[in-house]
Amino acid sequence: MTELVAITFDTPQEAFAVRDALPGIQERHHVEFDDAAVVTRGADGRVELHQPVNIKTAHVLGGAAWGLVLGAVLLSPVAGAAVGAGAGLVTGSQSNAGLDDAFVRDFGDGLEKGGAALCFLMRRDKAETLIAALKEESAAGRVFRTGFDASRISRREGVEAGKSITNDYPQKGDL
Repeated sequence: MTELVAITFDTPQEAFAVRDALPGIQERHHVEFDDAAVVTRGADGRVELHQPVNIKTAHVLGGAAWGLVLGAVLLSPVAGAAVGAGAGLVTGSQSNAGLDDAFVRDFGDGLEKGGAALCFLMRRDKAETLIAALKEESAAGRVFRTGFDASRISRREGVEAGKSITNDYPQKGDL
């Protein structure tokens, strides 16, 4: 089971400081998170999402590297790198692993002007440990939490996309 945790802060600087402290907290308390992002709401009301890794850029660089290797085997490394980068751009723009950007931006709309929030995904059984550590080691603000089962979300998205799936409900003959 996965837990979505969002912690609000009065200023973006507080949120960025806690995000930057997460690796040390993870190491000391033996907890891991899947994804993290800071969302800020400016004085003008504009919401910005700050992610530590740009997924599209990572896919482009990874595709270019693999394309370069395969291109070198086929004696055309430059063409291979270009094709790999293009393929990486396509896959990077279609994938959204981790936090849903639209959800995090919507959450940011609810922040006070000039405020910020740190949002992250992690295993539910470790969420309490990490939240307690954050409260000990930093000026954590208000905490919002919700749990969800990633496999159920994947099945729901499959149904919405028109894919055939099986369900967990007992069938008529099973009762």
